Amino acid sequence: MEENKSSNFSISIQDLLSILLKRIWLIIICTIIFAGMAFAYSRFYVVPLYRSQVMFLVDPISASDYSNYSEAQQLDMEFRSSTYAKQLTNTYLQILQTNSFRNKLIQEYEEKYEKRLNGSWSFNIITDTELFMIRVVSTSPLDAYEIAQTIEKVAPEIIADLMGAEKIRVADNAAESRAPINNNMRRNVFLAAVAGAVLAYGIGFLIFLLDIRVKDEEDLRKSYDIPILGGIIDFDLQINIENKK
Repeated sequence: MEENKSSNFSISIQDLLSILLKRIWLIIICTIIFAGMAFAYSRFYVVPLYRSQVMFLVDPISASDYSNYSEAQQLDMEFRSSTYAKQLTNTYLQILQTNSFRNKLIQEYEEKYEKRLNGSWSFNIITDTELFMIRVVSTSPLDAYEIAQTIEKVAPEIIADLMGAEKIRVADNAAESRAPINNNMRRNVFLAAVAGAVLAYGIGFLIFLLDIRVKDEEDLRKSYDIPILGGIIDFDLQINIENKK
């Protein structure tokens, strides 16, 4: 009969709702526990990092005057200028990764703000443009912003000193970050709460699948293709009903 039961086994929406109602407290408890763990992890364990960034435009011949040239010559010169600027971008980035730039940046920063530099920076070329970006990351949003501001000043100066007429200029100024880039507490708590609820419901569903007992006539009808002639009365329940009357 157990083989017949497994072959006719099916789950209805009513069964799924029944699992939910029977395990509702387990689901609530797991949801609260997982959400609390995510909150504690985000609040006390993760060190928040803040980012500020500044964008530069490579502008090697921005002071050139095209007014004395024909339209075709102007277009050709602009194209050559753009191509040249893209080629210079890699050179500029190499300059900005030297110890000379780092030492000048640290010196300028510490003299201006009278504190040690707290942060790191990275470079990112924007493909097929004359633009590149320097991103500053720090444990303090103010420090990240102040370092980015210092880079705005120091980077063009050191490139102008080494390259002469070629230069860069700021295309997008730095802004102070308001939220950490590595720790979204609301998202972490929400995802953990959902995971806890799903896990608890999954446990209840697994218990339902492993429970092969026949609990009532409806369960018997679904599990076995046999006629039901009658049922056994729950005498304890009947006695309680009569006593209440």
